[in-house]
Amino acid sequence: MRTLQRLALLGAAVAYGGSGAGLQGPVTGYLFDARQGLIRPIEGLPGGARLGAGLAVEERLSDCAVSSVGRRALCRTAAGGWGLLVWTGVAVRSREMEGLAGAAERVVFSEMGVRAVLHLEAAGELARRLVWVGESGVGGMVETGEGWRLLAVAADGGQVLVTNGPELWRVEEKGVWEWVARGVEIGAAVFSAGGGVYFADRGAKELWQVEGAGAGAAAVRMLREAEGVGEPVGPAVCATEAGEQVVMADGAAARLTMPRPGGTGWESVGLWGRPSQLARLDRDGLYLLNRPGEGPLLLLDCARRHVSFVPVD
Repeated sequence: MRTLQRLALLGAAVAYGGSGAGLQGPVTGYLFDARQGLIRPIEGLPGGARLGAGLAVEERLSDCAVSSVGRRALCRTAAGGWGLLVWTGVAVRSREMEGLAGAAERVVFSEMGVRAVLHLEAAGELARRLVWVGESGVGGMVETGEGWRLLAVAADGGQVLVTNGPELWRVEEKGVWEWVARGVEIGAAVFSAGGGVYFADRGAKELWQVEGAGAGAAAVRMLREAEGVGEPVGPAVCATEAGEQVVMADGAAARLTMPRPGGTGWESVGLWGRPSQLARLDRDGLYLLNRPGEGPLLLLDCARRHVSFVPVD
């Protein structure tokens, strides 16, 4: 666990590389730059932001999932384990997550940013495990199985959405499973503020809403292929003055689709590149649509219905 041990030795060292003067100006969020093996800040506000230098580590990081809100990251270590990095201001702290080992199908932080769920592969076995973790250590564990994928984590971190392809399930940390919906090939999902769910069916090329929580909640189709769904990367939700708004990113057509103001149908907004993710950043309703190495970084301000870009080095 050399990377995290060296981070711990930094103590109150400057968290960003470069001049050592610290970060100047506001930070929109953080991302993991796999090309350089660094966690880097997006400096400045949308429309005038840039990609800054990374956290000061002596070795390359790998397989890091980042929470901009919580200022923390879960990273795979060279020894095959996992470690938690937390930074406040210029200080970086680290902790080895005992009992966690192996590759993860996916790691997702909760919206609040203080908890995360790993969907760990089981070495030499078919079973996979959902593992809840926080700064205090490892919490609940729930076994899934071959073919299952982790899609989303609830705002408080207590529930997740998983799929085996055609079915969408809600799973609680204490091990309770609840069926949510069925599709053709469910590829992405997100919790709504009211306890419901939005999910994208990549097989059927449709966007659905499951209204409310609990078994038997009604499912409503919101968009279909004829209305512009191509390759749904996933839905995002944000609060606006008119209420909750859902936005769907399309990786095939390089566009976003969202309700028109007033709820009179849907409209599409073209992008300068193809979205590959919907990663929540620091500010409410702000999402990162792609990764370093995929062209200029695309920032979506969901509430303002605006997309800006960040130049990359």
